[in-house]
Amino acid sequence: MVTLHADIRRLWDYLAVTEAPRAADAVFAFGGPLLAIPEKAAELYAAGLAPLVLVAGKTGTHDDSGWQEPSAVVFAAHLRERGVPDAAIVVAPESTNTLEDVLLGMPLLLARTGRLESLIAVSRPIHQRRALATVRRAYPAYAYVSCPCDEAPPAPTDPADRLLAVARRALGELDRLRIYAAQGNLEPQTVPDDVSAAAERVAAGLASGGDARRQSR
Repeated sequence: MVTLHADIRRLWDYLAVTEAPRAADAVFAFGGPLLAIPEKAAELYAAGLAPLVLVAGKTGTHDDSGWQEPSAVVFAAHLRERGVPDAAIVVAPESTNTLEDVLLGMPLLLARTGRLESLIAVSRPIHQRRALATVRRAYPAYAYVSCPCDEAPPAPTDPADRLLAVARRALGELDRLRIYAAQGNLEPQTVPDDVSAAAERVAAGLASGGDARRQSR
């Protein structure tokens, strides 16, 4: 027997593509409603792993931050508080989705650097695979390092509303990976059989109004 929570966690782990940090030409902090995103970017900069940080985002589909300014502006302010100088920050405050983060942000970064061969991609864990696949599709020649920000994965002791929110978002991310790849907007992703099976069980559990802690067959 598999708990529905275990299935939700399997989806999270698949979406949260995580690699060991290594040096690159810049950090790309995708838009999102968490200060943990620029915090991770600041950590990578402070560790000497990249000389520049691109922050992107105005608002987005999943933006529940309550911020009165674009996320890119909020992120840039957070970077400065963490000791990242203005000269190292590139701000793209007009993008409203992941694809726009890339299409509007990357030209600004390239204008600043003139030369780019590698990037560290930073987003929320549940969004990380899509963010990475989007920038890789638009700029396939670069080397990428996937370093999601620090955000706690779903746990059995979490409130039911958090588990359900993660479940719905994870299923939505899987749908977007498929749909946007078909549109040519991101690099196609291979979904392992166990992830597909977990997604089916999670979807069935949500449809039946099940508790995220119950067992699923």
